[in-house]
Amino acid sequence: MDSFLYRRMNETMRLIDDGDEEHEKLWRSKIISLGPFAWLLYWMREKSDLNSTLTVYRGATLPDDVIAQFQQATQVDLYSFQAFTSTTRSRQIADIYGGNVIFIIHISLEDGIDIQRYSNFQDEEEILLASSFLFKVKSYEKVEDKWEIHLVSLWSSDYWTSSSSSSIDLLED
Repeated sequence: MDSFLYRRMNETMRLIDDGDEEHEKLWRSKIISLGPFAWLLYWMREKSDLNSTLTVYRGATLPDDVIAQFQQATQVDLYSFQAFTSTTRSRQIADIYGGNVIFIIHISLEDGIDIQRYSNFQDEEEILLASSFLFKVKSYEKVEDKWEIHLVSLWSSDYWTSSSSSSIDLLED
């Protein structure tokens, strides 16, 4: 999902947890215009027909300091993505969009919205993860020229077979 509205909403949602009072005022001022779109996304999630568990992928180009945050995150119970996060059912699609990182994310029905049928790019097999998506970093490894970072949703049964909370910003939409 790459639209002006999607980018603007995620940009605004990332302001929530940074502690800056001016950012909070800006965030609150956008609720009137962005709130209905966010509500529709949450409503779609309720109507989602995802299987109970699913593996999705996200390619990204991240600086070394953000990769290091994920590497250190294996020591912490929970992290979250504050904005809506676009993923795909296809590893090959994630590789096309990805740079130096591929996220391999185990999610459950509660975590995302299958928006493939609404997309102009249906071959991307897009699953949109909800804002404040909670996860644990299970592992990471360098495979050839890419980091593979394995994430497990709080709602996935894989999480419970394995608390503090923190947030990681991917720095890109």
